[in-house]
Amino acid sequence: SSGGGEKGENDAEAESGPDGDESARAIEAAEAFKITLTCDDLPKKILKKSKYKGSFDVITLGAVMAHRIKDGLEELSKPSGVLAAEDASFMLSLNKDQMAEFHQKMKQLADEAQWHALDDMEGFPKHHMFLTRMPVG
Repeated sequence: SSGGGEKGENDAEAESGPDGDESARAIEAAEAFKITLTCDDLPKKILKKSKYKGSFDVITLGAVMAHRIKDGLEELSKPSGVLAAEDASFMLSLNKDQMAEFHQKMKQLADEAQWHALDDMEGFPKHHMFLTRMPVG
């Protein structure tokens, strides 16, 4: 940069160059997203509030919250929404049989809540179960 707070030739090039355009597009795209973080009393803070009904495109659950799969999250999801629930892969205190049992229990809870597994999720983390409200072919 040149002195006195003026932009130098390199600064102007960086803003209008490919990286600058890409950054502007990324910021514009990010502004279309709204993230709602909850780590407190899920039923009280989110599930019982009508403003959240049918408003989420993606809901994520950590493994320690997997029991919440059938607590009414389907009511929060848009019809085409996805629930990404982390499995027990990173629970180091569990052995392989316990991890398999955890996964089976997650599937059972998902079935009870009428979530449907998205099995073909190439490129997505293998330590999550991806579910949708829409029946899968």
